Amino acid sequence: MTGDATLTTSRVCELDPGRTVADAYRFVEGIASAYGAAGHSVSMALSNRTLGRQSGAAAGTRRVRISAVGSSTDSMMGLLDAVRTGLRPAAGLVNPMTCSLRSLWRTHVTHRTNN
Repeated sequence: MTGDATLTTSRVCELDPGRTVADAYRFVEGIASAYGAAGHSVSMALSNRTLGRQSGAAAGTRRVRISAVGSSTDSMMGLLDAVRTGLRPAAGLVNPMTCSLRSLWRTHVTHRTNN
């Protein structure tokens, strides 16, 4: 990330029956590779809540959160425009989950080791 702030997208997903967090990871890895191949600089993260009860979740369901952080605000806006105009990063991938709509956040640097 360059500068003091960037944009981040985030969504919550529920794994389909019989799917694992490893399946979700492979899917996110494929999305990240497609973004990179299309020239977009974005860091992606998959997080899984493993401690405590998942509020509202039925027994046996598992939720993950997928986040994408642009290297800059312009970089993330370019990626979102590319998806809007035809980039399909999930083409050819098996999606192991059902996801909510993405939310867009402005992310600020709170610490850098070279500050």
